Amino acid sequence: MFNKFWKAGVASAMVVESSLAAAAPLTFIPPNDPTGYIGSTHANDGWSMGRGIGFRVTTQETISSIGVYVDLSNTELHWGIYTIDSLGNDYSKLDTLASGSSVVTTNGLAWVDFNVSDVVINEYWNYLIEFSFDGASNQNFYYYNRDESWDQGIYRSLDGEALSRFESYYNVPAIRVNVANIPEPASLALVGAGLLALGVRRRRS
Repeated sequence: MFNKFWKAGVASAMVVESSLAAAAPLTFIPPNDPTGYIGSTHANDGWSMGRGIGFRVTTQETISSIGVYVDLSNTELHWGIYTIDSLGNDYSKLDTLASGSSVVTTNGLAWVDFNVSDVVINEYWNYLIEFSFDGASNQNFYYYNRDESWDQGIYRSLDGEALSRFESYYNVPAIRVNVANIPEPASLALVGAGLLALGVRRRRS
C-alpha cells in the first residue's frame, strides 16, 4: 500500500543546519508505524499551512534544537515552537517560544536541524513544534499513525498536526528534538568539590 523503508535509512541521512548539543536527538516515531513512507512527490501537500507534532511533557525539559526530515531544493523552511491551548481540533496558538527560517537544499530526504535558544517546556502545558514551506518539495515523508496519539519518554499525547488540527490527521511528519546538555547531579557535586578545594587552597596561601 505504501512505499515503506526501514527506520535505519531515515537515521542515516543528515543535513545539519547548525551544531547540536552533545546529547543524541530524539525522533518522534509512532509505535504503530515505525518505518514510515513517502506520501507524495513534487507536491506541497499542505506544508504551506504548517505540519507538526503536538505533545505534553511529564517533567520540565529544555530543548536546544528541533529538526524535520524533508527533501527540498532552494526552499525557505519556516519553523516554530508554540504553546497551544489544546491537542484537539481547532486549537489556538497562545505564545511563540522560538521561531525562524532558512533557505534549505538537501540531497534527497535528510534531517534539517535548527538550534533554538534553550526553550524550556513545562509539565501540564500543551506544545506544538511546526514546520512549513511554500512550493513543492521533492518528496514528503510521513509516519501513518492512524490518528492514534502515543507516548514516548517524557513526551505524552504525541500526535500529528496539519491545517491547525490534530484529530483526523493520519500523516505525522518526521520531527526530532535535542535537549540541552544539563550536568547530572554527580557532575555538579564534583564541580562544587573542586571549587571548595580551590577556596581552601587560596585561604592557606
